[in-house]
Amino acid sequence: MLKPSWIFVAASLIAVVGIVFCFKKFMNDIQRKMDNKTPIRAEAMQKENSRFFISVAIVEIIPVILIVIGFLMIDSLSEALSGTEAALPLLIIAAIFLFGVINMVLTNKETLTVGTGQNEEKQAITTFTFIGIALTSSIPIVSVIATFMMTA
Repeated sequence: MLKPSWIFVAASLIAVVGIVFCFKKFMNDIQRKMDNKTPIRAEAMQKENSRFFISVAIVEIIPVILIVIGFLMIDSLSEALSGTEAALPLLIIAAIFLFGVINMVLTNKETLTVGTGQNEEKQAITTFTFIGIALTSSIPIVSVIATFMMTA
């Protein structure tokens, strides 16, 4: 029988890869605007931000369903996982999260090198990167906590 910890790994993988894809698409749109010499202001990014958040919500539908299924499966577990059984899924979840963060930071640096160097522009892009990292971390954090719950 499939252990719930692997369902949490799958949820983390789908969420992180999907959000990173949405983030890169958003940053490519920003880079395109910067190439056209369009100034990037925080107010002007509202429409783009809304599209990004909607796409992230759509991406997270399947991971949330997987998390619910995983929690239902935890309920039916007859015995707790040992530390060694939980270690591999936890390491994979951590690697998936690091993959997402590294991709976002590299995309941020790439986008900032394209920019005109205006302080407000850099602040808006950096703030958005931190928002993206926070969104990326949500499902992996829930997955780690759920996996720890199975060991108790």
